[in-house]
Amino acid sequence: SQSTNQHPLPPAPSPPYPCSLCPSPACSASPSPPTDPVTPAPTGGTGDQDDLPEVGINSEAAPTSLTASIVGIASLPPDEAYDIPQVLPSPVSSTQSFTPDPSIRDPFDPNSCILDPESQRDLGQEVPLQLVIEPNGQVQQAVLRDQGSSLSLAYIELATCLVKTWQFNPAYNPTENGNEPVFSDHLIVRIVINSN
Repeated sequence: SQSTNQHPLPPAPSPPYPCSLCPSPACSASPSPPTDPVTPAPTGGTGDQDDLPEVGINSEAAPTSLTASIVGIASLPPDEAYDIPQVLPSPVSSTQSFTPDPSIRDPFDPNSCILDPESQRDLGQEVPLQLVIEPNGQVQQAVLRDQGSSLSLAYIELATCLVKTWQFNPAYNPTENGNEPVFSDHLIVRIVINSN
């Protein structure tokens, strides 16, 4: 019986431990202090460090401002054209600057056009596009003329997006009552995009 009494005695030293205020099961919670140091770990990693490389890459990969220019205008070859207006459309302006902003959803705002690393590699290259232009001067459709082009699809889509935001003087046929704006699908433009 004395030996059995000796067994309860060893637990007695447990109260002097820091966990004396809590029951012995709570001592298992004593590892909680180590969890506190774990919280600084995320702060030590500072998501900022993760952000810094990303910001650095994005700032280098995406110019803040670009300029699109129409560097050439032509009409369809005679063997492809029919019902050609007497006066072809012409751009109101040959250049327009834009700053890509994915948050913009207005299809008529050039800033809504997306620039990604793939399209950035082709900056400075010309894209030939055949345009369908409404009587109000807006571009309804743009089709790539050179199907064998080595340009990236992303760059072609960027040029197409931009030219659809362009305003044109519409094609027209002179009449007794003045110039009558008409639909046109005969115009071919060459557009190039450069970083500022």
